[in-house]
Amino acid sequence: MEEFRNALSLGGLSDLGWRGNKFTWSNGHADGSFVKERLDRAVANQVWRKTFNKVEVESVIAWCSNHLPILLSYSRESSINDRNKRLFRYEMCWDKERECSETVKEAWGRNEGERSRLSNVQRGLNLCRQALRRDVDDAVLEFLNGGNMVPDLNHTLIALIPKVKMPKEVMEYRPISLCNVLYKLISKVLTNRVKKYKKDDGIHWWKWSRLGQGKSYGGLGFRQLEDFNLAMLAKQGWRILKDPSSLVARIFKEKYFKDTSILEASLGKFPSFIWRSVWSTLGVIRRGMRWRVGNGESISIWGQKWLPKTMTGCVQTPVNGINADARVRVLINEVGVGWKLDLVSQVFDEEEADLILSLPISPMGAEDRLIWDLTKDGKYTVRSAYHVQQQERRQRVGETSEAGRGEVIWKYIWKLGVPGSVKHFLWKLANNILLTKQNLYQRKIVKNAIGRGWKKPEGQLLKVNFDAAIKESTKKLGLGVIIRDCRGEVYAAACLTREASYGIFRAECIAMWEAMVLCEELGLGEVIFEGDAKSVIDAVSSGEKDDSSYGHLVENLQQKLNFYSRWEVAFIHREGNEVAHQLAKLALYGDNDMYWVEECPEAITDQLSIDKMYTDFVTS
Repeated sequence: MEEFRNALSLGGLSDLGWRGNKFTWSNGHADGSFVKERLDRAVANQVWRKTFNKVEVESVIAWCSNHLPILLSYSRESSINDRNKRLFRYEMCWDKERECSETVKEAWGRNEGERSRLSNVQRGLNLCRQALRRDVDDAVLEFLNGGNMVPDLNHTLIALIPKVKMPKEVMEYRPISLCNVLYKLISKVLTNRVKKYKKDDGIHWWKWSRLGQGKSYGGLGFRQLEDFNLAMLAKQGWRILKDPSSLVARIFKEKYFKDTSILEASLGKFPSFIWRSVWSTLGVIRRGMRWRVGNGESISIWGQKWLPKTMTGCVQTPVNGINADARVRVLINEVGVGWKLDLVSQVFDEEEADLILSLPISPMGAEDRLIWDLTKDGKYTVRSAYHVQQQERRQRVGETSEAGRGEVIWKYIWKLGVPGSVKHFLWKLANNILLTKQNLYQRKIVKNAIGRGWKKPEGQLLKVNFDAAIKESTKKLGLGVIIRDCRGEVYAAACLTREASYGIFRAECIAMWEAMVLCEELGLGEVIFEGDAKSVIDAVSSGEKDDSSYGHLVENLQQKLNFYSRWEVAFIHREGNEVAHQLAKLALYGDNDMYWVEECPEAITDQLSIDKMYTDFVTS
């Protein structure tokens, strides 16, 4: 392959591209190992390309090979660039401007003695264009450099284009705004200058997949193109299934599923693009279809969808007392006026038996029929097929236990009798995607989030921040404690190491306990303890007895807190507890407990400075 590349390079040969189907080879597999590539190409050197400037390379149909032949078409024609080259033409409307007319006369007068020849006419026009270009350049630069602009340049002309024959009303015209050339040039220059101060990519508040969720699920209902295309294609597959006598259905059946139905059809070897597209939608059709029981002769009891209001639509009761291949017909009375009550109750569990007995039976012995189970009238709709795919996506991702409550809230918001802009504001607020300082901080656009950073204590009060970190690979628990005064200066710090044989809640309880022990040993009477584990803070500050498995730890913390009347606990977001978090992570890499008094490890000095700057900014 390397020698082949060298040969192409030596001959100055390059790829001529393609038109239409890009791929020229496939392995013909009908399963997930299907591969297609562009192996066959047409190449030429620059001399040949200049000789034949109209070239097309396209793949044609192959009948007995896994390689598609390529057809090279070429001809000599005038260059596309020459053919589309824009010519300079003098506009008569320019004569209306006195200065323009004088410029033309001045430029034209330079060839006064030679105007008889046609070649000099073109030369005169070129001189006019150059003179006008200088005037345009001067006017644009005058504005950009000096800020001076002729007032008339800011005017916009409105042209009314009729939308119907013989328009009589204003609504029958389409208005188009026309700006002059100078205004357009100035605006483009300003736009290009401003671009370098803008971010190349905007703030993407939400993924497109989340925006594509329905409004009742917190999205905006934008269509997911892949699912929407499948829903539209599935409509063609549904037509083939419902009308097997149609010409398209008969052709496909003869070629791809001669001895079975379309629902059991395989992709086959060398499938056409149309069949591949239809075949890809069979999963959507299976999820939305259901058999409506008529005489029961076409429906298998087990393995086919004929039960309404169930997740799968199939019988879940194991095969019992009836042949596994039996049809629904065996469950219906001979006279066709009802179900065999005793047999149904004996074979199926109670829930499925009640569901089967509730199904109506045709007294005239009508044939079984496939219906679309996602609409009331049983007819296929693209909308229902699209939503069933969206529902399946949500099931794969999983939903929280509060999904139903959220659906009620979203429906309430969108049904409010307020302007649409208010609804969209509430939608952004509920999804926490407003342009707030906190959201900008989380996206690392600003350095601090107002209201969530560390704040200095007041007066003689000392603030103690604590945190815990667990390293699963080494089964170690790291604890970090930092004590600071009202100036933000370090009073004491600690990195402690324990065994990590317990969960996060217990780890945070131990971190608070060690922080209290350290303050007790230092004889600190006025202290506020801050941690980012809200569940621990709430449990300790509630003062109530805790009957959980870790309740004794909570009660020990409550007793210690109650013993010192000037001790308090408070919750702080992670952004304000970063120093303690860094100390806890630092403790994971040590084997012994480490303490500092009126000093601290080098690893946290940067974050200490950030906390100081933040609290100075908030209080200023």
